[in-house]
Amino acid sequence: MFKLIFNYLHFVKSQLLLFNVRLSFSNRIRVILGSLINIILKPLQALNKKLYFKVRKSIIRYLYENLIVGVNSKKFKIRDDIDLMTILANEGIDEFFKVKGKIFLDIGAHIGKYSILYSDYWDKIYAFEPEPSNFEILTINVNLNNLQDKIMPLNFAISDENIEIDLFLSEYSVTHSIINKQLSNSIKVKAISLDNFFKDYNINVEEVGLIKIDVEGAESLVLRGMRDSFSKFRGKLIIEIWENNIDSKKFIEKFLKNYGFVLKRIKGDYYLGYYENSSGK
Repeated sequence: MFKLIFNYLHFVKSQLLLFNVRLSFSNRIRVILGSLINIILKPLQALNKKLYFKVRKSIIRYLYENLIVGVNSKKFKIRDDIDLMTILANEGIDEFFKVKGKIFLDIGAHIGKYSILYSDYWDKIYAFEPEPSNFEILTINVNLNNLQDKIMPLNFAISDENIEIDLFLSEYSVTHSIINKQLSNSIKVKAISLDNFFKDYNINVEEVGLIKIDVEGAESLVLRGMRDSFSKFRGKLIIEIWENNIDSKKFIEKFLKNYGFVLKRIKGDYYLGYYENSSGK
């Protein structure tokens, strides 16, 4: 019971933070109304989870329809409070994207937060997002910011081989996964390895300055699919590794060490991988 109350209060706090988002008056009213409805509906999740998510999604997405949010001179189409909180969240990793470079790979791009916010720093960005509705919003956001020549949205997953795989769908758009089989719904999506991606798109690995990997537990598959090309890579990696995913972390540490890389925790579940003879800053 105590845990339920604690989680509910934490949820309420996150919703109340949205009251302070800078928007036009009418859009702010929509967001505030959505947050209040979320707070009222939340207890329903413990009683009927399926009904809760169905009602929540229909009401919130109706309120957020055609909502455009401006962040640091960039524009984002937002579907719901999850999108909004994702765009506004400070994970403590932003500084690593603010480096002038040639190529940035955004693996698990969602609706384009990092690709778009830091597009001024990179010559070319490849944004990978396998889930169709996320990919649709990603593409819209790229077009909203007139970044079609700089950002290439790609509608497939990155894994250890070229294959069609199951993408397990979460109720939250940021937590779809190719390995979390506890999620009941799934769709088939195309997956490709980075080794094959570099060949197919004629990309020089030495020009890749940053790879962000946020793939809900499948990060080891991403690295396995880069075995042939990793020896030429001298950029940096930003990797989300779940705290309870001990095996994945051990594999990543060993994999990187074999190529002379170091893994260092930044904040929360985010880690920095960098070549040992380069700066980790």
